[in-house]
Amino acid sequence: MDTTWSVIESDLSADKSLAREFQIPPLVLKLLHNRGYATSEAVRRFLYGSLDDLYDPYLLKGMEQAVRRIMRAIDKNELILIHGDYDVDGITAAALLAKIFQTLKVPFLVYLPHRLNEGYGFSAEAVNYAKERGASLIVTVDCGISAPEEVTHACSLGIDVIVTDHHRVLGHRMPPAVAVVDPWQTDCTYPFKNLSGAGIAYKLARALVGESADQFLDLVALGTVGDIAPLLDENRILVKSGLAQLDKGTNIGLKALAKVACLKSKKTTSAHLAFILGPRLNASGRMGSADCAFQLLIAEDEKEAARLAAILDGENRERQRLEREITKQAIAKAEKEFNFNQDRVVVVWNEGWHPGVIGIVASRLVERFYRPSIVISLADGKGKGSGRSISGFNLFEALDGAQSHLLEFGGHEAAAGLSICESELGLFRDKLNEIARVRLEARHLTRNVAVDSIVRLEDLSYEFLRQLELLEPFGSGNRRPVFLTHELKFKGSPIRYDGKSLRARVTDGTQIAELLWQRPRDFFFDEDGSFDLIYSPGLRRWEGMDGLVLEVKDLRYVRQPS
Repeated sequence: MDTTWSVIESDLSADKSLAREFQIPPLVLKLLHNRGYATSEAVRRFLYGSLDDLYDPYLLKGMEQAVRRIMRAIDKNELILIHGDYDVDGITAAALLAKIFQTLKVPFLVYLPHRLNEGYGFSAEAVNYAKERGASLIVTVDCGISAPEEVTHACSLGIDVIVTDHHRVLGHRMPPAVAVVDPWQTDCTYPFKNLSGAGIAYKLARALVGESADQFLDLVALGTVGDIAPLLDENRILVKSGLAQLDKGTNIGLKALAKVACLKSKKTTSAHLAFILGPRLNASGRMGSADCAFQLLIAEDEKEAARLAAILDGENRERQRLEREITKQAIAKAEKEFNFNQDRVVVVWNEGWHPGVIGIVASRLVERFYRPSIVISLADGKGKGSGRSISGFNLFEALDGAQSHLLEFGGHEAAAGLSICESELGLFRDKLNEIARVRLEARHLTRNVAVDSIVRLEDLSYEFLRQLELLEPFGSGNRRPVFLTHELKFKGSPIRYDGKSLRARVTDGTQIAELLWQRPRDFFFDEDGSFDLIYSPGLRRWEGMDGLVLEVKDLRYVRQPS
């Protein structure tokens, strides 16, 4: 897989006043400049934005009507059904509203769809469940915007619906709810469109109970990072505040989950959410029912929380096993069936692939081939699919162009889900690639790594790396800084190289650092060769001392080893 490196050029000659104002070194200022923060107010909000900088929730279209209807339900002691989703965003959003309703002493039920039996979204089964239980109001979180028929069905049964969602509106038909809170609605002037489902739920909670909702920002952070929402603007503030809330350890369930995952860090990071806590919460919904994850998040008994956390940890191990197995099969099918000269989008399908892991498998295909990828699980003549994209290709818009071959679809620019009849698979693949050949140029199909600056290892001092922490949390929309160092050499043999990861010591003659490279491909170790390296730097503690670690993005020998 070819990778291009592009060093970002920044003219900082006019920005010396910002360096003085914020007491930051020129290289950190360059990193901010590279991310589009070039004014005093933009830098202040990025570095030091607080909950005081959040936008008024009543700027969201439909918020006033939603609050008014919920307050009426409280006054009349109506039973409310919270309808969530089976992923970490939908689960955390549902848990947040459940805790708010507990605070308000509102009678409520929670409904989370079963991935295998029901699939994504607001369903007629949920409406019928609400009717059977006597609920007169349904509040959706992380779903509902694409379910006008189901909302109409609820209305016909005398049940009011409030839709809170963050997905894009399909077409022009809105659900006939008493209130719709979704920043992507036409004529919604809310300043920030990219909140997660948990972020929208938090906005509703803020409108209902004010600052009391802030104690649940740990859930918002988990939902936001888990949904790969861009960590910009409000999301950055919400995640920073949520990480601080997590460190307080007020959520018994999350404490138990961190313990079973052997997460011992005193300071929780967005990476811990993305790769340790989030996957374990997601595992419950991926394997079937998300109820175990939800119960963990609202748990108030430590023994019960420990029991639930252990179940989730076990389900995550099973998820990992299935993921490895199906990824191997999907890669083999892609290499056999995909025309790399003609086609642009990898579309593979198979009978019996577990639908709970196909999204992760699609990500693995993107990682392997650097092409938009869709993985479809077939059962009884129908397929459930999940897709992931690359920079420059809006997957949601592409599916919209191929919707005549689909039963339904939804999602975002970078990730989407779909359902399809088996008989349409070939036509769908052809149509999607027809669209992609127009919208994706050859240059889009080469992975590009943006390099923030060329540095020497001696530039990466302890103090500088501490300054880099000002840029956290890292994630979608706010990537970790990437540096380039020329002419490094290995110092001795690798500490570990098993084909899956490489760990070794390197030097540029001024300093020694430890290199970590996950999933290196086509790598040949040459102890005497010099190489250029692009990486993200960090500190790691061994035996009571901090050492420099370089997490590798790519490596090129200055002279190819013979």
